[in-house]
Amino acid sequence: MIDGDTFRLASGDEVRVLGIDSCEATTPGGRRATDAARARLLGAPVTLAAQPGVDRDRYGRMLRYVSAGGGDFAESMVAMDHTAIYTDGRNDASPGVQATLRRIDTNGRTCGSTTTAPTTPRRTATPSPDADRPRTALPAVPRTATRESTAARSGGGPYANCAAARAAGAAPLLAGQPGYRAALDRDDDGVACE
Repeated sequence: MIDGDTFRLASGDEVRVLGIDSCEATTPGGRRATDAARARLLGAPVTLAAQPGVDRDRYGRMLRYVSAGGGDFAESMVAMDHTAIYTDGRNDASPGVQATLRRIDTNGRTCGSTTTAPTTPRRTATPSPDADRPRTALPAVPRTATRESTAARSGGGPYANCAAARAAGAAPLLAGQPGYRAALDRDDDGVACE
């Protein structure tokens, strides 16, 4: 266990749990979060599931939904005061998962102060792995008439607008997925109707 929302697999890969943000490990709340995660995950069967279009964060950590002991790990953690729904930047969890976590997260986080302070000031700013974690960059996928016509034949779109995509439960649409159109991707980042 690295902290309450990050752990290392036997393979050496680090996993960052989608949708939640635990207190930093050096705080009292962070120690409680790490202990709770350790009790829930170590020695239990753990299942990892990917969010379509999301793989790793900019620190190389796998972004995954985590189930342990038959229940959702993020839901169990966000119910406690050391973990909250991730709001510091872009949350990569699906809108449905975010809504569920938001309903459960009635108390936010109580972290307390850090227990260790740097002895010398830093000369260069190094971003925290948990601060403003943007969505994993998606590869550029060229749009072709064949892709759009295939998407239309498969019933996946294209959608007239983002409201239609959301109503169909298809938003956000990723480049290369049925229904994705550049016209729906206002910031041209490969994710439409975000």
